[in-house]
Formats: sequence, C-alpha cells, structure tokens
Amino acid sequence: MLNDATFEVFGFVRKIEQGGNGRKWVRLTVPVDRSYTDGNDQRVEKTTWFEAVCFNPKLCEIINKLDVQDRYVRLRGEIEIGTREFEGRQIKETSFIIDQLDLLDRKPRD
Repeated sequence: MLNDATFEVFGFVRKIEQGGNGRKWVRLTVPVDRSYTDGNDQRVEKTTWFEAVCFNPKLCEIINKLDVQDRYVRLRGEIEIGTREFEGRQIKETSFIIDQLDLLDRKPRD
C-alpha cells in the first residue's frame, strides 16, 4: 500500500547515514507547519516534526542536493512500524520510507 503526504516544507534536517555494509541512506527530520482557530477564536500555530528515510541511492542523491526550503512537496512511500534499542530500552518507532518525492510548485525566484 502506498501512502502519501502533501505539505509545505519550510526546511528539513538531512542526515546521511551508512550501514556496516557500506550502504548509505538519507534520514530527514521534516517540520510541517499548520495553523487553526481554537474554540475561543484564537489562532493556534503548531509545528509537527516527523522522520522520513530514503534508501533508494538515486533518490538519496537528489534529496541531498535539493533545496526544498519554502516549497510544496509530496512524499510517497510506506509507513513502517518497528522497534529499536535506545539506551538499553526497546523503543517503538514509526518511519516513513520515501519511495518518491515530487515538487508541486515551480521554484521560487530570488
């Protein structure tokens, strides 16, 4: 099943990682900004951060070179739920595995 998320990205944190077998991947920490009006008619702005990972070598290269600051993008991929060990404890984590990244707008002019 393919899942997708469409949003405005105002920046992300890239981290290139490498496994013991020499395979590289890109881990993105993506901030998504949203706003709404609460029950008291007050404007609320909230930033949600999530992790996305790309293992496709060609797409990793594109993501690493791409400037998506203030761009609308669509990430498509699979949601994976698993566990990992952190400081001696088992941590449940949800990962978004990127299969495709689409730019939905034209590059802004400077």
